[in-house]
Amino acid sequence: MNVKNEIRALLQKFQDAKIDFQVEIPENLNFGDYSTNLVLKLAKATNQNPKKLAEGLIAHLSQTQSKIIASARLAGPGFLNFTLNDEWLLAQLEQLSHSARNFAKSDFGKGQKIHLEFISANPTGPLTLANARGGFLGDVLARVFKSAGYKVFSEYYVNDRGNQVAILAESVLRRYWQRQGITIDFPETCYQGAYIDELAGKLHLPNYKLSDLNKIAEIRDKLKDKIVAKMLKEIQRVVENVMQIHFDNWFSEKALVEDSKIVTQVLAQLKAQQAIYEKDGATWLATTRYGDDKDRVLIKADGEMTYFLPDIAYHWLKFSKHKANLAINILGADHHGYVARLQAALKSLAVKGSLEVILIQFVRLLKAGEEIKMSKRRGTYVEAEEVIKEVGLDAARFFFLLRAADTHLDFDLDLAKAQNEKNPVYYVQYAHARICSILKKAQGLKIQKIQSSKLVDPERKLLLKLIQWPEVLADVSQDCGAHRIPQYALSLARTFHEFYTLVRVISEDQTQELPLKLIKATKQVLADILNVLGISAPEKM
Repeated sequence: MNVKNEIRALLQKFQDAKIDFQVEIPENLNFGDYSTNLVLKLAKATNQNPKKLAEGLIAHLSQTQSKIIASARLAGPGFLNFTLNDEWLLAQLEQLSHSARNFAKSDFGKGQKIHLEFISANPTGPLTLANARGGFLGDVLARVFKSAGYKVFSEYYVNDRGNQVAILAESVLRRYWQRQGITIDFPETCYQGAYIDELAGKLHLPNYKLSDLNKIAEIRDKLKDKIVAKMLKEIQRVVENVMQIHFDNWFSEKALVEDSKIVTQVLAQLKAQQAIYEKDGATWLATTRYGDDKDRVLIKADGEMTYFLPDIAYHWLKFSKHKANLAINILGADHHGYVARLQAALKSLAVKGSLEVILIQFVRLLKAGEEIKMSKRRGTYVEAEEVIKEVGLDAARFFFLLRAADTHLDFDLDLAKAQNEKNPVYYVQYAHARICSILKKAQGLKIQKIQSSKLVDPERKLLLKLIQWPEVLADVSQDCGAHRIPQYALSLARTFHEFYTLVRVISEDQTQELPLKLIKATKQVLADILNVLGISAPEKM
């Protein structure tokens, strides 16, 4: 049950309103439970008097005999505030008490397919904090989309070819020979992290001798697949076992290129669309036709394809093979210049579907108020696994998701580890555990039945907060703003704690039916929120 949508449907019947308008929750609930700017929008569009329009809308709502709205009043220049009907609110409570999951579920995306690609970090080093941030976002979005009725396919694109892979292999080989006591230089262009030494320690190369060192490039090319496979296995271990994220597929760029059928097919289609041309011996894609700042090379003059061509082929598969209506990529902020050319390529292919790119901003790690610096190339950066193990998976997920993806994130290690109510994830989980304790105490007690359909203020405030859960999920499913979920969880936990301070749920040998139902419903919603976030809902703390 999405209250905003229910109110919107009622309002759209007024003067057959087809204009765009908002239904929102006022910041100050003294003004009402919900508000709309429909009067303001209609007055501007039709040149009618806002006051008269408001009077007509209020009369329209009265005539519809809506069970949802108890009253409506004009506030300011063109805004209408609503108060919801207490009896209707109590009916929602009955539904919530049975299943928050069913109450929040929708079929908004029924029949639609979403291809969701995230993390997709190069297999040249351990996962970073930015990778973890994008990973948890992708995992939660997959859960949200499924709850909205979408069919979701999640995928990790493995960049297992190209120059960076060659550098990884050479870095590991040079460390391997150093471990064997052989004097060999280690250029700054090589990866410097401790993980290189660990990978080198897993190699066993009895067939290569000291005299082979002058053939290091040849040896590197022979062994790079083996080395990349070891690095990828480590990444998969962290993703699946530490982060608890499970992809539907891990897609190899190398396999795509070696097969060549897909790439050939994409080139043929681009040629048929007259989107490619030859210049200086190279093959170019005319991306400037669709807003890119310059055309892009697909195949260099030496016949080697650029990284862009396999990327285009991979994205083409998302629509041609997986039949995605929407493909979503979650990428690091350093990919911002890549979005326009990729969108242009897909337009050149005339794919049926759309691509949305979410850019993840950087993460700053803080300890005792001081920033812990990160540098992947020098090997001093903090790995995702290290932070997750230090603060715990629940805290890591909550903290990484707490801010919008397009804002920088300060991750406070000390706060994330705190076992008190200053820690936001602790605060939310404690609300769930506290309710479990109350419900256990209430078992076997006499229940005093509801005497009135009139809600007192703390009851009303908590119930209004509870019925917002479907709205939060719906908003996230439409704009990918997953930060709303932990923020709503904090707001709900705060509202519950305030409610429990003001309302007596258990007194001596009996319990009140309505407060008991409210906290049961709160437990249901908190458990559902935590499940969507991939976080545990403890019954004791």
